[in-house]
Amino acid sequence: MTLVEKHQQQIGFQKRLNNRGSSLIEAVVAMAIISIIIVVMAQVLISMESTMQRILSKNYNEKVAVNLINSIRNNPKVFQAHFKNYPENVKEAMLKKERMPLAWDRDGIYEVDQCLKCPGRAGFIIEPIATTPGLLKLTLRVYEIETDSLNSHRDYHMIFGAR
Repeated sequence: MTLVEKHQQQIGFQKRLNNRGSSLIEAVVAMAIISIIIVVMAQVLISMESTMQRILSKNYNEKVAVNLINSIRNNPKVFQAHFKNYPENVKEAMLKKERMPLAWDRDGIYEVDQCLKCPGRAGFIIEPIATTPGLLKLTLRVYEIETDSLNSHRDYHMIFGAR
């Protein structure tokens, strides 16, 4: 064995003696990095879940509105109809959440007295269009199901022919 080979063998032996594994500080740093990653991922998942709930709620609100509009359009005389033109302030008073005749939840649409605990409310006004006989204007107000605010509603407007 040459002198160079002996020196390389001695260096390799010393490296093996110094290679004892990771220190406690390295382990703590690794755990801190993993903890930060887990916290960030948890926040992302929570945010995604709340966003998904809002989207599902909006989609359900739209579904309720479309169902009501189709029912009203097919037979407007059966529903809450006001065949008179009202000033805007009177319409707003008639479409307040506490005056809505329909209640709804994820299972269906009911009259308010049949579902007092239903969180969603809906109501509408049907008015004749004075300039065009035979046409009616529908103003449908749907209150959001996921919020307690009295102002969280969406209005839908539609014009259709009276039958």
